[in-house]
Amino acid sequence: MFKNRLNKIKNKFKQVLKLESTPKKIAIGVAIAVFWNFLPSLGVGPFLSAFAARLLGGSIVAAVTVNLGTGALIPLFYTLNVMVGRFVMGGETTGLKLTEMVRSVFSNTIDFLEGLLGQSQVETLLASLETFSVGFLIGSIINSLLAGILLYCSFYYLLIKREQYREKLRLEENNLN
Repeated sequence: MFKNRLNKIKNKFKQVLKLESTPKKIAIGVAIAVFWNFLPSLGVGPFLSAFAARLLGGSIVAAVTVNLGTGALIPLFYTLNVMVGRFVMGGETTGLKLTEMVRSVFSNTIDFLEGLLGQSQVETLLASLETFSVGFLIGSIINSLLAGILLYCSFYYLLIKREQYREKLRLEENNLN
């Protein structure tokens, strides 16, 4: 099953490499697509990718194709987000502000949980939730920017090489005629 998904992703990237557009437009589309897959977009990633590609002058087809094609990797991307976020934050952190805010918003639920589990366990749970969510957001911003830049450069380079190869073939064909 995993191998099947990887083959589908590989085929999507091959389709994108075959698109007839400028290398810059395709590379922008690919970068935008993966950028949105690192961020929690709640199912509207393909639409956001298309909108951003149009706004930035990228290939909408490349953006939507790669966004949908790499959707199977979102759990991996989100895991990387948490790992990078925790690394940047220095491992375990505690934040009283978010804990206090969550406590004020969900006071009835928290009171119930404290009665059920005990106050120390609820405090630990809230601190873990905060560490996870802040770390995730920091990691998602860092990863989305890094992945976007890396994929833009990689695809731009590959597509420039593709254009050079095609031009070489055209010149050889013209010389034969």
